[in-house]
Amino acid sequence: MRIDFVKVHGLGNDLILVDAIDRPEVLAHSGWSALATAWCARHTGIGADGVLLLGPGRAGSDFSLRILNADGSEAGMCGNGMRCVARHLAEDRGVGDRWISIRTSSALVRARAIRSHEGYDTATVELGEPSTTPAHIPLLAPEAVRVEIPPGVRSDWAAWWSEAGADGTMTCVSVGNPHAVIFVRQVDSVPVDLAGPSLERHPLFPEGTNVHFMEPRAAGSARVRTWERGSGVTQACGSGACASVVAGVLRGVLSRDCAVELPGGSLRVNWDSDTGRVSMTGPAVVVFRGTARVGGV
Repeated sequence: MRIDFVKVHGLGNDLILVDAIDRPEVLAHSGWSALATAWCARHTGIGADGVLLLGPGRAGSDFSLRILNADGSEAGMCGNGMRCVARHLAEDRGVGDRWISIRTSSALVRARAIRSHEGYDTATVELGEPSTTPAHIPLLAPEAVRVEIPPGVRSDWAAWWSEAGADGTMTCVSVGNPHAVIFVRQVDSVPVDLAGPSLERHPLFPEGTNVHFMEPRAAGSARVRTWERGSGVTQACGSGACASVVAGVLRGVLSRDCAVELPGGSLRVNWDSDTGRVSMTGPAVVVFRGTARVGGV
């Protein structure tokens, strides 16, 4: 079976997009978890942080999206990927710049590609209403806004804790997937590749969590570095940027409209006070197109 794909990225968070809207046999392929791992391998595969499998609409949506991490596990949300999907649908499927709905395994989101003189190189994704209800995250704690960092994790982080000026608590948020946001004074002092794994699979999080270290700079500005569940250190995490702004607003250090600086670039995040919905706007880039040959269904 031959599968066409598009290599895309949002702020360096690179992904492999497969448009299977008209190919049910591709959607039904039984080995997508193993295939995602092989394709995402940096030295022996296409190389990516994850795979996006785009299908026809279901349950009241215009389109559906299956998201696989680099380790083959499933994800419920990918904000950077959603922007790239919106661009693909605008350019390759004739959707243009209208709002469309996309259903993932955990949420129904809205997205819209934005036309510029260079084409649809930017998009907005509305993730819906964030939740700090522990059962929704899920989180095994009585509340989510101010959760003590577990002692074992603090012990693992002892070498850099003081230099980074880490807060002793984290704020946990769901925006269709789980996020833990740790506030620091110097985010560059955090060894994210060492710090992230200590919390990603901690028993507090039955389904694991994305881990973000955030340095608030002003009410409307923050820097964030991320360890993504199932993928490791990434250049950007769109849903994580949204979760970080929500956490910052809840903790009184950020405004609802905020520029979030990530290693790969900047996103604009807005948590609307009237609708309660959080959205992001940022770039969506097409890198190259290709075709892969894989085993049968």
